[in-house]
Amino acid sequence: MLKQVHTILIVDDDRNTLRLLEKVLGRRYTIMTAASGEEAMEILRRQPVSLLLTDQCMPGMAGTELIREGRSLCPNLICMLLTGKDDVGVFIDALTKSRAVRVINKPWNPEKILADIHAALERHEAQLKDRQAMNRLKQAKESLKKLATD
Repeated sequence: MLKQVHTILIVDDDRNTLRLLEKVLGRRYTIMTAASGEEAMEILRRQPVSLLLTDQCMPGMAGTELIREGRSLCPNLICMLLTGKDDVGVFIDALTKSRAVRVINKPWNPEKILADIHAALERHEAQLKDRQAMNRLKQAKESLKKLATD
C-alpha cells in the first residue's frame, strides 16, 4: 500500500494517448501531462514528480533522452517508457543506459499499466525508506564516533 501521494508526468505528442492515460491513471494519482520532452523538462524543473511515463517516438527529444535528462535533474525519478515499435536497441537503451524500470508496448492494457506503476511506486517508497534508515545509521555512527573521541 502506498503511503504517499504521487504525481505522474505523462509525456506523449499524441493528445489522445495523453487523455486516455490521464483518465486511467487519474483515479489514483495526481497527473501532469506534456506534449514534448522540452515541455516535460520545464515541469520537472518546477514540480516534484514521482514517476515519468514517456513515449519513445516524439519530435525533438526521444523518450530515452528525456529519461536521462530527467534523471540528471531528479535522481530519484522513476521512469517508464512507452513504445509502439519492437526495436531491441530501444529496449536495451531504455533499461540499461536510461535506467527505465519498465518498457511498455503499445497498445497497452489499462489494468497492467496501473499494476506496473503501482508496483514501481511501492518499490520506490521502500527504497527511499531504506535510504533514510541508512542515513540515520550513518549519523548515529558519526555521533558515537565523535563522543568516543571527546
